[in-house]
Amino acid sequence: MKSSYFYFYMPSSLAPQWESEGVDFALVGQCALSTGAQTVSTYVIRSPQDGKVLTFYAARSGGLLGWEIAYPDGKYRYFKEGVRAESCAYDHIDHQVD
Repeated sequence: MKSSYFYFYMPSSLAPQWESEGVDFALVGQCALSTGAQTVSTYVIRSPQDGKVLTFYAARSGGLLGWEIAYPDGKYRYFKEGVRAESCAYDHIDHQVD
């Protein structure tokens, strides 16, 4: 998935780290996201891109449900409409950007 803000790619066979089109990705944990009455297990994937750190929330069955963008001055999280975080277990970093 390419947008004007980021690039996201998740291979069908996940590894701890991978690269696509010159962009590095790392699987850093898992989250449970709520989509109304249903809970969806997601992978948490981190990727440094263009001076920011992106954290993606991708459903195990496929599909991007949300993302977080960390800039030097703060971070911003976006979820698809109707999706919210329930619980997460992943490597929390301080979102420092080089």
